[in-house]
Amino acid sequence: MTEGVLAGTARARRRCGGRQIEAERRVARRAHYDQVREQIQTGDLVFFRGRGPLSRLIRKLSGCVYSHVGITWWEGHLVVFHARLPIGVEVLPARRLVWRYDGQVDWWTLRLEHANRLDRGRLLSVAIAELGKSYSFRGLVGAGLRLLAGRISGRCDPVGLPETYFCSQFVSACFRGGGVDLAPDEADACTSPGSIVRAGQVEMRAVLRRPR
Repeated sequence: MTEGVLAGTARARRRCGGRQIEAERRVARRAHYDQVREQIQTGDLVFFRGRGPLSRLIRKLSGCVYSHVGITWWEGHLVVFHARLPIGVEVLPARRLVWRYDGQVDWWTLRLEHANRLDRGRLLSVAIAELGKSYSFRGLVGAGLRLLAGRISGRCDPVGLPETYFCSQFVSACFRGGGVDLAPDEADACTSPGSIVRAGQVEMRAVLRRPR
């Protein structure tokens, strides 16, 4: 009975946080990608509102408008590191992703007090080292079950890095390697895109539209 009450309370908190994020998104600045591309920095985050069945399920379970997240990096041009089904960890041009998710991809940055603690070199070292690792569908299912049961807080991160990732687990591990824990109350394997936003260490900058 107690576990059921705790799970229900956790779901209610997630739904409340999700409504706050949705309200913030409705009034956020809309910007074409080419207008703000030069302002996006290495180590910023892009969150996605996927429209497929799995994306909708992730959004429902996590109580958030976002189903996917990636890390930006400047290397001659702007790219995004992310883990996606079925490929795993890969890097793609940011322009291509914004074009694909027109109006459904949002740019977020670390708040200043956390950005000052981030070692971007170490962040990128982890991201590059993990390139090519497989997608963790089993890990995603496990995280979903823990969300349903309300058992995501108070878990410790492993010393080593896993051999497979889902998107927010990958992002959380990379940032932790760079000295910033995006969701301090949750292990990487329990982190969702929504929990990163709800932890309050990031702030929204713009909803991105296709380049003109």
